[in-house]
Amino acid sequence: MSLTISEFSFDYADNNRLSTVSTQDGVVASYTYNATGERIKKTLGNQTYYYHYNLDGLLPWEFNTQNASYTHYVYLRDTILARLVITKTNK
Repeated sequence: MSLTISEFSFDYADNNRLSTVSTQDGVVASYTYNATGERIKKTLGNQTYYYHYNLDGLLPWEFNTQNASYTHYVYLRDTILARLVITKTNK
């Protein structure tokens, strides 16, 4: 399935999950999902994000390969209380 809004085209996989966003210039974003439908990878230009879920289906952390940053999420039950971003710096 495909949907076009303004200059953006949105393509969906068989599982009705967004797979790519593109313009006339090419793909600007792509998404990958696991068997349970959770997004495990997002690519935006030259940045790739990986997502890790716990057994409750919550997202405790994500990793950005561009700047080697980790984002940790802290939950109370199923509500995000805090977000901590740790970025590698070169000295």
